[in-house]
Amino acid sequence: KRLTEPAYNTALGRAHLSTLLESFDGSYILTLAAYNAGRQRVRKWIKAYGDPRHPEADPIDWVESIPFEETRNYVQRILEGLQVYRHRLAGQPVLLRLKEDLNRAARSEPTFAKPRPRPKIAMLSSGVSTTQQLP
Repeated sequence: KRLTEPAYNTALGRAHLSTLLESFDGSYILTLAAYNAGRQRVRKWIKAYGDPRHPEADPIDWVESIPFEETRNYVQRILEGLQVYRHRLAGQPVLLRLKEDLNRAARSEPTFAKPRPRPKIAMLSSGVSTTQQLP
């Protein structure tokens, strides 16, 4: 019966979110993905795609690599909404902090896997085929 009580559900959700945030060193990307798809899936994705907390990783690429469309969209929408709510709750213009939110991790030296190498793409320019490393 308590599961139908909004206050109880809110407390459970907040506790779960707080635990995830701590277990992923404060990373919003990893926490939101784990909240939506599960902690184990996110750990598998870190092994497959690298760790977005790594200084050389591109967090936007990592989000775009999330294999579940629902989870990828969830992470994107929550991070977008965070920017809007900061502005609305401040009652005045505030600077966007999306870059900081994407790169957020609480540890000064997080434990992470190296990012995966960027794919090479073939480019045609004036009929000449070249291969370039993506930035």
